[in-house]
Amino acid sequence: MTTILCALAIAAGLQEKVTLRYQPKEGDSVTLNATVTMNLKVKTDGGEQEFQAVNNRLATVEIGAVADGRPTRKTVEYLSDTDEQTAGGRTERRENPLHGKRVTGARKDGKWTFACEEKLDEETLRKAGDDEKFTQLLPGREVAVGESWTLSGDKLSDAWAASGGLEGEMKMTLKDLKEIDGKRCATIAMKWDVKSPKAPDGTQHLLKVDGEIIATLDRGHISIVGRGPMTIRRGEAEVATGTVSYMLVQALQEK
Repeated sequence: MTTILCALAIAAGLQEKVTLRYQPKEGDSVTLNATVTMNLKVKTDGGEQEFQAVNNRLATVEIGAVADGRPTRKTVEYLSDTDEQTAGGRTERRENPLHGKRVTGARKDGKWTFACEEKLDEETLRKAGDDEKFTQLLPGREVAVGESWTLSGDKLSDAWAASGGLEGEMKMTLKDLKEIDGKRCATIAMKWDVKSPKAPDGTQHLLKVDGEIIATLDRGHISIVGRGPMTIRRGEAEVATGTVSYMLVQALQEK
């Protein structure tokens, strides 16, 4: 009888459901540290050339107001937003338009609008909200260990802060629930299979990424580590192949 009761208790624990969604509190201060690295071999008339591109972004987000569990006002300060490219033994570094900028955002009818004291173009301001983009990898509902969910179509584009046209899907599966650094967290396996829209010259990026997401249950802050193959095509021809890796850490600043 004891064995049966233990088995039932274990089964009940495995079926525990938790809500996974981004739900910050008013007054929260959050740091966002993200790095995307591409290592490619680019095909040229003379053979192949190694190419590396690294985007680094460090930002702080102050949550000004929250309604129905979602932020409605926030201020994002981009301490750093840089691209570094290395090819042919030479490295070039540039600061992106959001580097060193402070933007304020307000959500109305589910959409964010952003403003900055310094003049920024519409596309740059649209990207100012991408501190939240990867929180959309969370299902926003109750899930149990072993359960999966996917993003595709418009939701896929939203998660990448893209204007649209992304193909493929991102699949996530809740693997485990455990305590990390004193906080209850979910560990989530992820598989991405994504194609970018084709550029006017026919260029298209294809990538497949496997990795892991860790999300806090209290606020839905996430960290991501992922890596996988990447191919760049122009028409039917492959012009570059290699790997892409992602690292993102979203963390609450303790007061």
